[in-house]
Amino acid sequence: MTGRMTLLVLGVLLLVLAAAFLGAESEDRSAFTGRYTSFSAAPDGARALWALSERLGYQPERTMANFEALPGEGTLLCVEPQPLATGLLALFFGAGTFSDSEVESVQRWVEEGNTLVMVASGENELHEAFSALLHAPPGGDPLAEPTPETPEGEEPTPARAWPPPLALATPALSPLASLQGVAQVRVEAQAPAVLLRSVHVGEDEEEAWPTGWTPLLRDAAGRVHAAEVRRGAGRVIFLSSPYLVTNRGLRDEDNAVLLARLLRPERGRLYIDEFHHGFRQERGLSSYLRDSSLWLAVCQLLLLLLFLGWRVSSRFGPPLGFYEEEARGSGDYVRAMSRIYAQGRHDQHALQVLLDDLGRACVERFKLPGEARGEGLASALEQAGQGGVAAQVRPLLAEIDQLAAAKRRRPARTLAVAARLARLIAELRGQRGAGAYQHKGSP
Repeated sequence: MTGRMTLLVLGVLLLVLAAAFLGAESEDRSAFTGRYTSFSAAPDGARALWALSERLGYQPERTMANFEALPGEGTLLCVEPQPLATGLLALFFGAGTFSDSEVESVQRWVEEGNTLVMVASGENELHEAFSALLHAPPGGDPLAEPTPETPEGEEPTPARAWPPPLALATPALSPLASLQGVAQVRVEAQAPAVLLRSVHVGEDEEEAWPTGWTPLLRDAAGRVHAAEVRRGAGRVIFLSSPYLVTNRGLRDEDNAVLLARLLRPERGRLYIDEFHHGFRQERGLSSYLRDSSLWLAVCQLLLLLLFLGWRVSSRFGPPLGFYEEEARGSGDYVRAMSRIYAQGRHDQHALQVLLDDLGRACVERFKLPGEARGEGLASALEQAGQGGVAAQVRPLLAEIDQLAAAKRRRPARTLAVAARLARLIAELRGQRGAGAYQHKGSP
């Protein structure tokens, strides 16, 4: 197999692979969905929440752009947002979830009278912006580590196991209009508590809530799992248990009633953030590779293809030597021009070129007027006392006129006239024979 054929085969395979990725993309995006997204119908997805909000008339809409350009009026739901960069990229660009411009945009949007519902088990920049604090339960975060009760000899619980250990939570204050109809809900037992950053975490936690902060849910241990903060004309609701919004979680206790109350837009409609789950305006091959961390493998494959192309390609060949053009005489020029005239049937043009050259030779030899051409050339020669030359020129002019008037080409006669013209020009220039004739401008 030649080098070019190898490159062709590899290129075709790469195109087939790309087409397979593109063809696997489905409109409902179920093949790309992850945990807590409204596209997923898996137990840890949130497709049921989308269907519930549609049935309740909240007019849900998925947002697939960052928070720098927030939608119109309404309620924005953001569930367990993913960091902006992961892996190696996080080492260079940081592992933050929201940029500074996004945080400022959300703050302005909330102060204008809108509602943000942040459901996250870990702190992000929006918690800090609204003075919220997530306090891990005693004993660390078992959601990220194996449970200490794992018997010896058994495999430990994998990180972020699903479903997580659950516990019951009840409304923290009663009565609350926003929690009407909610008796108890089921949350993650090890979800962090939602606190205010300026509040000391201790036994008097219940009495530390300032004006503008309202605890919404508590578990049996008194830990707050949901809280509301007022900011300007709007509000922010923090929940620390993403299990609440999942397809499985909506079936438990009064979870569906709680979300129906908290997500009901006071104005506008309900917006569900999918941008921070990796979804963009158009889900394509590039975004799939980026989100699945396959872009490193693609870069390595491209580098390998470039190396193979450089290694096996021989289309450039060895370096060529210096090319020197051969010097050519006037005879080559005359023969080349004769072939051009003969193949193009430019008989009259060739004769006219020779006739013009004859006129120039007579002007130079006998000092005739520069405009002497054709019949005027013969008359000028007679006036200059060159009757013999004029006698040779007149028959040639007559034959050229006859050839021009003829309906059929006469190559032999044309060649004879051209030879006579060439001999006469050579004689006028002091040369011998038509073979030594040089056209003006020839080398």
